Amino acid sequence: MDELDQQIFVLLLEDPFRSINDIAKILEVSFKKVNTRIDLMKEKGIIRKENKINDPIFGERVETHVSANINTNNLGLIRDHVIFYDIPNKETLNHLELFCDIHPYTTYRSKLLNNKFGLYVQFDYPPQLKEDLIQMYKYIGHILHLKFNRIIGTEMVYLKPSFFYENHLQYQNIINKNEDKTSGMIDFFWNKYNEEKKNRKLKIINQIDSLSPMDVSYLSEIQLKLLRELTINGIVSITDLSTYYDRDKSTISRHVAAIKEKYIRNGILYFKPDLNQSFNSFKLISGTFSFGNRMTKVEFQEFISSQEFPFHGYFIFDNDNNTFIMYIATNYLHYPEIFDLLMTVTDKIYVYEIDINQSNKYYFYNLNFDEKGKFNTDKKYFFDDPLEELAKLMNDDPILALN
Repeated sequence: MDELDQQIFVLLLEDPFRSINDIAKILEVSFKKVNTRIDLMKEKGIIRKENKINDPIFGERVETHVSANINTNNLGLIRDHVIFYDIPNKETLNHLELFCDIHPYTTYRSKLLNNKFGLYVQFDYPPQLKEDLIQMYKYIGHILHLKFNRIIGTEMVYLKPSFFYENHLQYQNIINKNEDKTSGMIDFFWNKYNEEKKNRKLKIINQIDSLSPMDVSYLSEIQLKLLRELTINGIVSITDLSTYYDRDKSTISRHVAAIKEKYIRNGILYFKPDLNQSFNSFKLISGTFSFGNRMTKVEFQEFISSQEFPFHGYFIFDNDNNTFIMYIATNYLHYPEIFDLLMTVTDKIYVYEIDINQSNKYYFYNLNFDEKGKFNTDKKYFFDDPLEELAKLMNDDPILALN
């Protein structure tokens, strides 16, 4: 990709819902040029091209390069980040993936590449089932002979590239001119952070979100369906939705606007990492904070919230036990600096390479809710039935899953 491609790509990564018109205005180029470049990125496989699918609930639909990321907090749900590790063999990993595919609360899974098999999974569920889900993880660990770590976030920071490409060139030139050749990108931003804070010019770009589940108002059946539609295709047209549901465009537009305002956190750009891109390395990092003399916890959160780092992803903090998980897309050049930064604020740290090509993002599962928007909390639904189905697929006695 040339410089213009990089600029378009990062603007899409920063806000996947951003229109071609907006990108063209920001870059001061024509609509046609931006549209052509995006089409070429799709043809090259850099970002996902349009793909017809047969959705098990809605039938024929079209996936695009953009999906909506649900705001679980505003839906009144908890999101567990679970790392299954020490998986003994490929067969066990396959069984665990099957369980994730079966389970109605699974929202994401990805293989982890390290010295042993691993799987990172996200489960979204109502708060009253917190203890039940712990028992479910333990049971899965028992029958599949594996271990797990679980992090429930209470605070989150989304990391945005914020037009990184141009900034990277600008700051790298400054860094290269420094007499101290050991100074890197992170050190540059850390010094910039302290200077701006001292002069009261600090800007918080990425707000720290509280993740305590809110009281959710009931969603109508059509709103629940539209949530799933937006996770299939985040830029689906109002005209298409109006056709699917035989409703007038103004009604559909009003529902979609309300949903995006309250229940959509941001868009997700589906792209394939490449050595020539700014984002070519996907890491999952978990650990326990133990802040030393360099910075306090508040300073660390402010630091990553206010600076335009050369990476993209999110930090999840669990303030109850001072643990964290970090999902990060960066590049091989700057990752060592990020690792060094984390080493200064952590007691323990575990790093996994994410196999982005072996990842699966599940669409919002509207059937978890009834027609009044009430979440299904029946133990048979979320515990017994998935385990029984797994046991059948493992060719074991189904009774095993119920004991």
